[in-house]
Amino acid sequence: MTSNALDPGTRLQLAIDAMSEQVDAMRDADWSSPSPCDGWDGKAVVDHVAGTLTGILGMLSGEDYRASKSDASATDSPDDAAQLWRDLADRARVAAGDLDPSRELSGPMGPGPASMALAIPTHDLTVHAWDLAATGGRRWEIPESLRADLDNLVRNTPEEILRSPGLFGPELEPAPDANPTERVMAVLGRSRPT
Repeated sequence: MTSNALDPGTRLQLAIDAMSEQVDAMRDADWSSPSPCDGWDGKAVVDHVAGTLTGILGMLSGEDYRASKSDASATDSPDDAAQLWRDLADRARVAAGDLDPSRELSGPMGPGPASMALAIPTHDLTVHAWDLAATGGRRWEIPESLRADLDNLVRNTPEEILRSPGLFGPELEPAPDANPTERVMAVLGRSRPT
């Protein structure tokens, strides 16, 4: 269940950049628009990924991801959510730049090398960057190297883990005009909101 096409620090920096691009592209109305995540609007997506990034920062500082992750990072306003994301992203970019790929980290599935421990939370950021773009009505392509890395992770994750509660829904049929990113998202049970 590892994702090895990119080193974990590069993968994390690319995912942070992708999410940051989508946070910066949000218009006022997008924050309250429904996302591809059932029951979440744009602000809820950003609050969630801020919690994910909090867990990643904890992991990179030697703590357990599960103990550090916070879904309670709910903010009062879209501006607060965007600023919290930017502050955490700046800190995580620095931490990712110094990452030894063989370093042992305690990730969501337990201890393991950085390449394994960071794969799932990093791609949580990647998938939610697409969700945020879709929330704002933008048809966005995940950068090719990051998309290939995500596709590799998805295709090598056992179905019972991929479809476990709280992760991904049943695979959908992609639209006939689906781009490569939308095809990966369909495997993850996602489609653009209508």
